[in-house]
Amino acid sequence: MRATTVPCVLVAMDSLGCLSFAGRRGSSNSINHFVESLKTIALTSDDVLLTNNVAFHYSRCGRAFCQFYWVEQPLFIPLYFLWLNPIEKVFSIVKREDRSTERITEAFSTG
Repeated sequence: MRATTVPCVLVAMDSLGCLSFAGRRGSSNSINHFVESLKTIALTSDDVLLTNNVAFHYSRCGRAFCQFYWVEQPLFIPLYFLWLNPIEKVFSIVKREDRSTERITEAFSTG
């Protein structure tokens, strides 16, 4: 059986509700994608990172990177409190637009 390539998408929303995302096609390590994407954001010590409970958000690498830029460690949204995570609304639109993983980036651009 041939392995399929699944696109990886990192989505971020700022405090004003502005949405941005970075997509990557091909083999991807989620931790590396998370950290590399964070490097593209202009950060200050006053910023706060609010994340969901994806495993790589808890990684040593991700925490070390955040600690380098932020005074505080990232804040994690409690489990089952999806209304605190506006990105979940975006993902629901994407899933409704196109359930196939082959066109996930296109689904983001149509939402």
